[in-house]
Amino acid sequence: MIETDILWHKQQADKNYIEIGKLLIEAKDRLKHGEWINWLKNNIEISLSKSENLMRIAEEYANSSPVANLGYTKASIMVRLPLALQGELINSVHEINGELKSIEELSKRELEKIIRERRQKKKSKNGNIFDNNDYFYTEIENIKGSIESLMNFIAKQVKDADSQHDYLIDLRNLCNETVEHIQNFNLQDVHEMNME
Repeated sequence: MIETDILWHKQQADKNYIEIGKLLIEAKDRLKHGEWINWLKNNIEISLSKSENLMRIAEEYANSSPVANLGYTKASIMVRLPLALQGELINSVHEINGELKSIEELSKRELEKIIRERRQKKKSKNGNIFDNNDYFYTEIENIKGSIESLMNFIAKQVKDADSQHDYLIDLRNLCNETVEHIQNFNLQDVHEMNME
C-alpha cells in the first residue's frame, strides 16, 4: 500500500525526502479530484504546504545527486532559487570564517547568509542597494516561490476540473498579476519609507 511506503520514508525523512516527494506525486495522481487534501491529512500526516514542497523538490531534483546530499532543509531553500543561482551555489566552494566548504558542508544559516550576500552583490551591481532590507527581499523571494507553487497547482487543477475552469483561470490570472506587481516592487522605496 502506498501509505505504508510514504510513512516508512517519512521516518527516514532527511535521507529520503526526494523519494517521499516522488511517492506523494504518485499518490496524488492516483486519487480522484478533490480527494488529495483529505487523503493527505488522514493517511500521511504531512501538511499540505510541506507535501507541495516535497513534490516540488522531487520534480526539480529527482536526478540530481548533489542536491540529494543536502538534506530537506537546505533543498527546500535551494528549490526556491533561480536555476542559475542554484547551479552557482552547488558548483562552488564557499569561504566561511576562513574555512572552505562545499554546499553539503554548509549549515542552513551559512547557506542563507551566502544567498543574501550574493543577492546583495547582484543588486549592488545593478545600482540598487538595499542596506537593511534583506528581510524584505527574502520575504518577496519566498512569496514569489509560493505564488509559483500555487500557479503550478492551479495549472494541474485546471486540467482536472472543467466545472471550476473559469474560477481557476481567474485565480491563475490574479497570481500572475501579483507576481508582476512583486517583480516591479522596488525595495529602495521601502528603504526610503523606513528612513522617513
